[in-house]
Order: sequence, then C-alpha cells, then structure tokens
Amino acid sequence: MTKQLAGKWMRRIIAAPKRAVRRVTLRYSLKVTSAHAMAASKAGDWVEAAQRWEEIIEKYGRDAPIGASIQLSIALRMQGKFAEADAAIERAQRKRPDYIGLAIEYARIATASENWFQAAKRWRSVINNFGGNAPATAYKQLGMSLTDVRDIRSVATQRSWLICNSSRPSAYQSHPEIAAASNVADSLVRAFPPAPFVAHVTDVAVVGGTRYLLTQDNVLIHDEAYTFLNDESVSLKLVKRLSGQRPRINMLPNTESIIDCAIHGMHEYASNYFHLVAEVLPRILIAREQGVTLEIPLLVNAGLHPNLRELIEIIEPGRRKVQLGNGRLCFANRLIFPSDVSSIQDVYTRPRRSWECVLHNEIIRHCVDIVLSAKQVPKAPRTHTRLYVRRGTRHRALENEPEIETMLAEMNFEAITPDDLTLEDQLTIFRNAEIIVAPTGAALTNIVWCRPGTSVIVLASDHEAAPIEVWTQLAEVSGCRTFSVLGSQGPVRHRWPMHCDFTVAPSALAAALKAI
Repeated sequence: MTKQLAGKWMRRIIAAPKRAVRRVTLRYSLKVTSAHAMAASKAGDWVEAAQRWEEIIEKYGRDAPIGASIQLSIALRMQGKFAEADAAIERAQRKRPDYIGLAIEYARIATASENWFQAAKRWRSVINNFGGNAPATAYKQLGMSLTDVRDIRSVATQRSWLICNSSRPSAYQSHPEIAAASNVADSLVRAFPPAPFVAHVTDVAVVGGTRYLLTQDNVLIHDEAYTFLNDESVSLKLVKRLSGQRPRINMLPNTESIIDCAIHGMHEYASNYFHLVAEVLPRILIAREQGVTLEIPLLVNAGLHPNLRELIEIIEPGRRKVQLGNGRLCFANRLIFPSDVSSIQDVYTRPRRSWECVLHNEIIRHCVDIVLSAKQVPKAPRTHTRLYVRRGTRHRALENEPEIETMLAEMNFEAITPDDLTLEDQLTIFRNAEIIVAPTGAALTNIVWCRPGTSVIVLASDHEAAPIEVWTQLAEVSGCRTFSVLGSQGPVRHRWPMHCDFTVAPSALAAALKAI
C-alpha cells in the first residue's frame, strides 16, 4: 500500500467518529428545537410557532423533518395565512410528493379557507393517490356556506359562456293569471323560471344529484337558490338554514375521473316521480332540442327507481347515462346545462304565493306525448274505470284510508298501489280511467297520462300550505278536471305540520262524487 493511499484511509478512519458525533449532535439539537416549536403550537401561540418551525426548516435544510413543514403550515393556517400555508406545503411536496401527511394538510388549507373548488380537488387527490390509507376526513362532507350564489345567465355573461335560447316561451305564458299576480313581486322573482335556454359552461365542479355548480373562483351557481335565498319562508332544496349563519350545502369529493363534456340532467328531487316529470324531463328535452351529439353523456341522479330511469331513456334514447351520487363533486371541462323551466318551491309555513308554483305545461305535455308514443299505449275506448290511488303510511298519510277505501269499493272503485306497477301498466290504467280519487302525493303525477275530461278528486289536508295548485296545473297537461276535498289535520308529528297526517270525512267525499 502506498503512503498516499494509506493516508487517505487514515483520514477516513479519523473522520468517521466525527461524522457520527455530528449526526448525534444534529439529532439532539433537532429534537430540542422541535420540542421548543411544538410547545408553542400546543399553547396555540401560532405566531411564535410559525417562527420557530420556519427557523428549523431554514437551519436544518434537507435534514429538517417533513413534519416541520406540516406544523409550519398548521401555524400559518390557524392565523388565516392560507397563501403562505399553501406555499409551505408546496415546497415540501417538491421533495416528498409521496407523503400523505402533506396531501392531507394541503386539503385542510383549502377547506379552512372555504376555497371549496380546490378543497374538493385536493381531498379527491388524497383518496385517489393514497387509497386505503386516506383518512376518514377525506370522505366527510364539505359544508359550503352560500356566501356567493349567482344565477347562471349572469355568470355566463361575465365569463363569455355561450347561451343558446330555446324557441319555447317562459312557463308564465301558459299561466297569464300568475304572470299578472307576479307583477306585484320584485323583478328577481318574476325572472324565475326564465324562458328556457341552454348554457354551455366550462371548468366547473358539479354537485352530484343537484343543480348546483361551483366555479374555480368559488362562485356557486343555482338559479332557484339565487332567487329565493333571502326569503326564509322558502325552504331551499338540500340547504341547511342555521340560526345566525348563512345557509349551507353539503358536498363530498368524488373519486371518479374528470368528465370532459356532459349534459346536466340532475335535480335535488329527481327520485320523486312528480319532480322528475315536471322538472327533470323538460330540462332534458330542451337540451335534446339543441341537437347535442349522442357521444356526449347525460348526468343523472344515482339510485333512481327503474320506472324513472325508463322515462329518462324514452326522452333521451341511446345516450349514455352517467350516475352521480348525491353531494358527490365531479369536475367537468365542459357542461351543457339546461335552465329550469318550472318553479315549485317548498313552502311549509304559509300559503304558497301563486308565482311559487309555475309548471311549464307546454314542455311537460311534449314529454308526455313522447312517452305515450314510445310505449304505444292502446287507443281503445275508455273502460270507465274508477280508481282509488292508495297513499299508504308515509308522511301526509290519509289516517282513515281503510274507511275511505271501503266506501269507494261499494261505489265500484278499484284500489291500486302505483309503486307496485310497471311504467306501462300505470300508463294503461290511468289512460283508461274515468274518475280518480287520490290523496295528494307523487302518485297523482299519473294524471298526466289521462284522457281529456277525466275527473280527479284530490284529498288533502286543510293546512294553509297544502299544495293543491300543483295538481290543478298538472291536470291542465292532459285536460283533466280537478276537484279538492280537504280534511282535518291530525296530531303534529313532523317538523313541518303541512306534512302531518290528515282525515277526510266520508260524507264530504261522497258529496264531491255526487257533484261530478
């Protein structure tokens, strides 16, 4: 061994203990300074904590633990310094992109700052990238405060989104008396529902099972919520009104991939037969009339009843249907969004104002004609069937239904439960009915399949908010004649007394039948 080589090895031997000493000294120093910084964090002294964690990162460089960056971000986040917290995590992620703790804190920053678009994307990233290791927090609902709700047309104007107006008029044109009454309201109310149109939207998050859209700069779009947000007597769909706070909606980050382009065909109440026929199908129809190519899928609510899915397929045949779960956020590069065409507001504590229930009978009638043609319902002579439509034991139940059913059976009425029938059977039975008696409820939607002149007696509670006008307007679609028999409200067992059970006097129903 040469003297030069021997000297090199000797220097290494001598240096080895020094490196070991430095490592031990570094670890001890880092442990002491980290404990000092953590003491400030635990004390909630976030200014001091941020300073101490920042000093650790600067002093120890690449030897600083990744947890120091997370703790720095927490200290900044707790001070409301969200941009600085973002920067701290982003610096650390460039070194450790595979560390789940950084991804979780990154999502928490967006949630704390109520940047809901980014929060949803970041929680989705946690779920997608870390799978089973993702914490339960990633799957929890994001509560979004409705601080900046706008209507889609104004947002479209601001962002140069394309608006394609339908050739169809506003629903008010079918109801001139309601249009005249709405003139006493403010211009905002008179604008809903608008004359039908389709908006071509870009770069938004879609809240599954709803009409809510969220832009990248945290603007929530929902025409109905925008119109009635400040009227606390109107219960906004899927929105929690908490005392002293802004209303909130709940969302969940989605694990699905981003959608390139789709047609929006969802609604908060799409699982309800009435709302699907009166609101969802007409929206899908006006989008269809724009001539959108079949390659673009239709977004629909997940978990719909087979009969409801069949109705959607009839109105929009051959197009792929993509189901989104309620509250799930899905990101769309492009979205074809048909406007609301009807207005049906949830009012539980006062009489409903006339302009809070406006159905677009022209478009609903077109949908009905499409369905009847597709199902080829026989045009046989009317069989003069008398129907009683059971309500059952759900809310707004008819408490003396067995008594009413027995009385009607003696008058040759046939009692049916529509829930047990296929769509084709419902169409055929109601198409051939002469007289229908039914408690108010979604099953009454079947009157749209009736022939002109069919008599419909609606049984309802005498509560001031009972939605009798809904059935009066819907009957106009098929040309039915409607009559109402109001019963006395039972004990209050529901948050909203309007949904309580009721009792109808048999003598009152008998008098109504005699008067037909």
